[in-house]
Amino acid sequence: MTPITIVSLGSGEPEDITLRAYRALQDVERIYAIGEAAVEIIRALPSGAVLEKKVTILSVPMQSDRRAAASAYEALAGQLEADCLADISTALVTIGDAGTYSSAGYVCRLLRERDMPHFILPGIPYYMTLPACLSRPLVLGEQSLLVLSRVESAEQLREAIDRDRVVVVMKLSRSEEAVRDFLRTDPPVSILYGEYIGDEERELVTDSLRSLPETPFPYFSLLIIKPSTR
Repeated sequence: MTPITIVSLGSGEPEDITLRAYRALQDVERIYAIGEAAVEIIRALPSGAVLEKKVTILSVPMQSDRRAAASAYEALAGQLEADCLADISTALVTIGDAGTYSSAGYVCRLLRERDMPHFILPGIPYYMTLPACLSRPLVLGEQSLLVLSRVESAEQLREAIDRDRVVVVMKLSRSEEAVRDFLRTDPPVSILYGEYIGDEERELVTDSLRSLPETPFPYFSLLIIKPSTR
């Protein structure tokens, strides 16, 4: 059996993909891409036109009811298993890092359950790219880093900041009410905000609270909240 390669494409900038990931895409016979954003990165790579011919685009429903997504993951794992058993070299590609809040992580779990050989090539997650875009460090000294996929309340953020934690809020649109409630209290913090990072036409990054969009946060957005003493 040929092991399945899970390829992380990083946070939107094609030049940030690792050499290992690029070589893996060149070597495999088939590429399965979760979402059109992953394909856009592949197109922009050297020999992107050749690589794109190997690609099958997969759609995973992004809904609060995860049953449809679970069904899509099962189908994908089944296809990867069939390719593996047929000794066809395949790669599953995803934006960001495959091990960090990624659809690929669910597929990896299913592959483990099926005893299918696979390995992950890491990529740069978005919460590391955002500080770099603004030439700012993510954490300093004795600070801890807290990464949240959902914020339940403004109090949750206040407690984290009081403990000198840098808070990364992923999937920001899911936590908009709690985050805005917290920021309206004028807390002693600085922020880093990014949306559509890596998309030349839509990217917005800022370290100014005044520049936060008043419109609803899009799905591809994140916020880093830092104690202002650092």
